[in-house]
Amino acid sequence: MNSGIRTGDVVIDLVERGKMLVVERAATSVEEHRESENYDIADYKAHPLLDVSDDEAVWTCVYLPDKPTTEFSGGYDFPESRLARIPVEEAREEFRRPQELQAVSMLEAMFNQAREDHAWEEVTTIAERCLPSAVVDEARGLADVEATAEGDA
Repeated sequence: MNSGIRTGDVVIDLVERGKMLVVERAATSVEEHRESENYDIADYKAHPLLDVSDDEAVWTCVYLPDKPTTEFSGGYDFPESRLARIPVEEAREEFRRPQELQAVSMLEAMFNQAREDHAWEEVTTIAERCLPSAVVDEARGLADVEATAEGDA
């Protein structure tokens, strides 16, 4: 089984429904975990209902609190079939601050106008001084795509 889970991912615990952070891979397989620990993780609590297999990885995770805190739950081992990876990179727009989205949109419009006014370098210089490089790069890329699309029309 390969769900694409890796260290640093945010996952959902399918049994408890809590959000967790993957800290490390505890074992490459349930079988390896069974040999190194004094219990069988495949038989633990609701795991038999998840159809845990001997060849799936085991991950150490910590629960993420709903509100910021300086305490954490401690690490717990979970078979991979108990975890569902949250594809944060695919939901990036949902988690972005509205100000960042607005900055990209307005800067893209400025780059488009700067292309017409032959002021591309001036706008780039000012934008790079005032805004995060990721915002500038994204807006510049969107403007380039739009210019390329207009050139193809």
